[in-house]
Amino acid sequence: MQVDYPLIRTIHRLLKQIADLDERLEKGPRQIVIAQRAEKAFVADMETVKDSRIKSKMSADDKQLQLAEREARIEDLKIKRNGVSSNKEFQLLTDQIAADEQANSVLSDEILELLEKIDGLDADVVKAQENLEKSHQETKKVEERINQEMANLQSESDRVANELKMHESQLPAELKNEYQRVVGKRGEETLAETDLQTCGRCFQMISPQTRSELVMQQFVLCKSCGSILYIKENTPLPG
Repeated sequence: MQVDYPLIRTIHRLLKQIADLDERLEKGPRQIVIAQRAEKAFVADMETVKDSRIKSKMSADDKQLQLAEREARIEDLKIKRNGVSSNKEFQLLTDQIAADEQANSVLSDEILELLEKIDGLDADVVKAQENLEKSHQETKKVEERINQEMANLQSESDRVANELKMHESQLPAELKNEYQRVVGKRGEETLAETDLQTCGRCFQMISPQTRSELVMQQFVLCKSCGSILYIKENTPLPG
């Protein structure tokens, strides 16, 4: 049985095309996942900022409540102080009022710091929302672009697959049986070109016997990797 090398070269070229298209089809969804992960990171950033703002606001509200309660207590103490009859009791209330006023002064400073922090966090929330929206829009663009590319690649893959089937149907029975036995598992590695010196797949040296069989266009498997061998185009043949 003579092997039609031009046919084998065409089949191998188409198998390589399909392998390349399959690889590109696999990369597409991964690019979408990367964009989605980036968007999720911006969501997490925004939630972190919002959570920090909520906690700061709660703390500020709590301190403002404490301040109001202590101010009310100071007023009560002042009223009581006005009604006492002994100097000792008057002094005790005066000291208590002074301590509460000092505590309120510290508390007021803490509230002011928290309110300033909240103002900064408000700006951070706006920025985080802007970043998230930009990321969301970018994700949409990536998804639209990749989905269009996937559709084009799939269409091309289908076209090449149909062309491959047409050429595979031209293989002689013996070669077709061996080819179909392994092509499902090995794809384009089913075939390997050779310059009559080494196998183009595993780069092992070609024996003189194998070289002679190839020159006679016989069906030959590489003894090292098992690929079906065919002579590379424009390879000088022995005289």
